[in-house]
Amino acid sequence: MRLSHSDVMTSELETRRQHIEQKETNMSDEAQTRRDRSIRILKAEKVPFIEHLPLIKTEADSTRRTTEQVANRAMALCIVAVNGEGLKQASSQI
Repeated sequence: MRLSHSDVMTSELETRRQHIEQKETNMSDEAQTRRDRSIRILKAEKVPFIEHLPLIKTEADSTRRTTEQVANRAMALCIVAVNGEGLKQASSQI
């Protein structure tokens, strides 16, 4: 039996949904509280948002970057953006 493209996509979406739900059950109250607070703020400001986005790590579990790491990443992204605009590589080197 051959599966159609929509059957495969439905199966993949269901698998992803289950994965997200399992991760959310393992998240702390801190993560849930933070998301609830963010949603209240977004609603108050009438900012559209996606209700089903997954919870993210707690502050203690997150990776903190140094100022230098953040600056290096910003410079790299700037160079990629400049190159994406079609400027010659020599003019976008720092």
